[in-house]
Amino acid sequence: QQDKEAKNLNQKLKDALKKIIESEEHYHFALQSGEMGTWNLNCKSYVVHWDRRTRELFGFAKGETVPYAEVLQYIHPDDRNRIDLEVKKSLSYQNKGVYDVQFRTIGAEDKKLRWLHCKGKMYFDHDTQPEWFAGTTLDITQQQAEREKLEAINTLIAKKDQEFRMIVEAAGIGIFSIDLQSRKMELNDRCRELFGFDYQREIQEVDFFTQILPQYRDKIRHIFQEVVSKPSPFDCQCEIEDNKTGKIK
Repeated sequence: QQDKEAKNLNQKLKDALKKIIESEEHYHFALQSGEMGTWNLNCKSYVVHWDRRTRELFGFAKGETVPYAEVLQYIHPDDRNRIDLEVKKSLSYQNKGVYDVQFRTIGAEDKKLRWLHCKGKMYFDHDTQPEWFAGTTLDITQQQAEREKLEAINTLIAKKDQEFRMIVEAAGIGIFSIDLQSRKMELNDRCRELFGFDYQREIQEVDFFTQILPQYRDKIRHIFQEVVSKPSPFDCQCEIEDNKTGKIK
C-alpha cells in the first residue's frame, strides 16, 4: 500500500514538473515572439538581473547583472530623473508597486539611442517592505519615430491651416464646410456675417439654402451634388437674403 502511494505521489510530482516546464517554454516563446526582454531588481542589493534581450536594449554586449546606479547612467539625461523617481514611487506599498514607463536609452557600448517601454511590478514581503522588482522591456523606437513624424505632419498642417485662415480673414472672405453625414455646417465669422447668422448658432445645410433666393437654389444644389460625386472646384454666383436685415446681397 505504501509503495503504491509512493508511486502515485512520484507520478504527481512528475506531472507537476512537466506542467512547470511546459509553462516555462510557453513563457519564453511568448517573450521571444514579442521581442521582449525581462529584468528584475534585488531591492536589498540594488543589483539588476536581466536577460540577453534587455541587455541588448541597453547596449551591453555581456553581463547578466549590473548595479542599478549604472543602469541609470545609460538612460537619456532628459529622462533619467523621471525614471528614477518612478522606480522609487514603485517602492511604496501604497502605490501598489505598479511600474509602466517609456524612456530613451543611450547604448552603453554601441551609443545607439533607443526608446523603451518598461512594465513591471514591485513585490513586498509580509512587513510590506519591497523585496524584489520584476518586469519586461520592449523596444518601441520605430513606433516612437512614426509617432514623432505624425506629430510633425500635424503641426505643419495646423500651421498651414492657421496661415490660410489669417489670409482669408485679412481678405474678408467667408468660408464654409459641410459634414456630408450630419449636414452640419461650419462657417467662419465673415461667412456668418454675410448670411446674417448669429455667431453661436448651429447651422445646418437647410439653414444655408433657406437664405439663398428660390430662383438660385436648384442651381446651387446641383453644383453641391457635382462636387460630392466628382470632387472638383466650383465657381458660381447667386443672391441671398441676410437673415438679420432682410437685405438682398
